[in-house]
Amino acid sequence: MKPIQGEKHIKLINGTGTGLFILSVLYYTVIQNARFLYRIQDLDLFVFSRQYLTDSIDKIGGVSVYIGSFLTQFFYHPWLGSLIYLALLLLVSLLTSKAFNLTGRKLPLSFIPALALLLSMTELGYLIYILKLDGFVYVSILGVMYILGGMLLVRKMKTILSQTSGVFLYLLIGYPVCGAYALFGGLLIVLHFLKQALSTHTYRLSIPAIVGLVGLFLFPYVYYRLFFHETYLANLFFTNLPNFLTTGAERVLWVPYLVIAAFFLVAVLLNHQPKTSKHTSLFACIVPGTLFLAGLAMVIGLSFHDKNFTTELAMLNASENGEWNNVLRLAKKQQDEPTRLIVMHTNLALYKLGLAGDNLFKYRDGNKAMKSPREILPMRLAGTFFYYQYGKPNYCYRWCMEDMVEYGMNASVLRYFVLSCIMN
Repeated sequence: MKPIQGEKHIKLINGTGTGLFILSVLYYTVIQNARFLYRIQDLDLFVFSRQYLTDSIDKIGGVSVYIGSFLTQFFYHPWLGSLIYLALLLLVSLLTSKAFNLTGRKLPLSFIPALALLLSMTELGYLIYILKLDGFVYVSILGVMYILGGMLLVRKMKTILSQTSGVFLYLLIGYPVCGAYALFGGLLIVLHFLKQALSTHTYRLSIPAIVGLVGLFLFPYVYYRLFFHETYLANLFFTNLPNFLTTGAERVLWVPYLVIAAFFLVAVLLNHQPKTSKHTSLFACIVPGTLFLAGLAMVIGLSFHDKNFTTELAMLNASENGEWNNVLRLAKKQQDEPTRLIVMHTNLALYKLGLAGDNLFKYRDGNKAMKSPREILPMRLAGTFFYYQYGKPNYCYRWCMEDMVEYGMNASVLRYFVLSCIMN
């Protein structure tokens, strides 16, 4: 009866972990960050046209960017986008479990990369306005899925010829599709073959490892010289990664990417042979659950939390929909010192409702600094909106052009391009 009871405990732990993971994803998407998700898709763009497809795949990693932008547009309905996002994170967890034999007591470990991917979105805050990677929410998910697909594929290859050709094709196809993620996946495959060669003394396995190692450095330059010319030479090994700084307060934003890299490296290098000793059983039961809870704590502790940012998003959404009374309702609920954008939305709502002369000084004033690791001008956040609302179409058009040149085309820029032209 003891083994049966043990299996029941394992199923209970795994079921509880899965439930906590699902609830965490839903909470940090549709429950807490619905307006944040809507703004993400508003700062992105997907168009069903041949020209857009050509422009996308003409860049290294453009295929995953194209697919990522397609999926990002579903955040227009946050509940629908959240369900798609949750389904893909569950798929990442399933692939992690399959790729590294994380079954039974070790199953909670398979959720760690997915939790890190969740954090890579929830940690952003104001930086969504200055990211230059389109579809960034899903680009990392697609990249991790490609890495895991490579690990699953390489385990099924038995001959030296198939292994050598497999790692060659993996890099040949993956680099233009996923950029840096394919290179990291290739590195994991190289380490896998080297570990197998050393542990089994089958030194023929070093052949696919050498081919993969050469491909890691060769393919980026070959593609750059022959096919792709829009990527900077210095960024060949970092394509499809966000443009975070590596110094100052922004360093912490790299934590989820470092967690994913460290997890995969450890998973490849560790031997996953099943053991039956009591020490191993205790280790396999306690440590995976502890690391899973640590992953949840990481998401909770490092996710972006700022009431003013949430209020700004809600006010911008209400203002763009002409819901001026809702803007004033949000201003009345303001407890902390407001940022300049909150004050500007409140003043605009009073002006639109004809109440500015009577009620202007009944709302909190302030100029609290934005809680952002990098200085971002309020002009970047809502300049085009305010210029349009106050009847300055030329300034609105000018800042649309500035944003488009620096950060690329998106739905918000196109909307105010059109509105300012109509007004002119």
